[in-house]
Amino acid sequence: MDGEMIAEMHCHTTSSDGRDSPETVVLEAYKKGLDFLAVTDHNTFRGSILADKAVKLHGLNKPIIVFGNEVRTTRGDILVLCDKPLQNVSKDPWELREEVLGNNCIMIAAHPYSPYEPAVGDLIREDPRLFDAIEVWNATNLPYLNRKAWKVARELGKPGTAGSDAHVKEEIGSAVTLVDANDNSIESFLEAVRKGNTTPIKGLPGFKAILVHIAWGIKRKL
Repeated sequence: MDGEMIAEMHCHTTSSDGRDSPETVVLEAYKKGLDFLAVTDHNTFRGSILADKAVKLHGLNKPIIVFGNEVRTTRGDILVLCDKPLQNVSKDPWELREEVLGNNCIMIAAHPYSPYEPAVGDLIREDPRLFDAIEVWNATNLPYLNRKAWKVARELGKPGTAGSDAHVKEEIGSAVTLVDANDNSIESFLEAVRKGNTTPIKGLPGFKAILVHIAWGIKRKL
């Protein structure tokens, strides 16, 4: 595809359970050459708002910040990506869908078959109209769980995305999505995902990143 740009579709900062600040995550994404960065902190758009401010503060031309929120709904985690933060975010998937449709946002089933995180599971089969895309490769998931998500996305004809689900900066960009957008605007990015102009790129964090992630997880529990 012409005009492909590299997108990190799923990552966390200190605005929820990530180790690094939104500014640090932005600088890491810039260093790694990412074109789009969806900051998806749990139940808040704050991380993406601060990331957008950091891009402007440092005078960077990229990454373009996609305003994101990993909403922990009553049926599992759903990534909501927008061109501006939503004012109201329902925990009910169907009410959330109405809010998304009323604004320029998309809904993506996050790690849909993960046994470790709240996942929507076969809600994607029960009501596929809820979702614009399915996260078919999550870098923190076991490969067989990703394969199941990939299989269901193909069966339903849904676009697939990949993301690192990074909680430490070392994981940023370990799994990305190539997006064939008309330009580098958030609007074009969102429309490209809706149309399925995406190529999920499988990837796993390196050994060092895994160790850093484990250390951060232990520290958070102490």
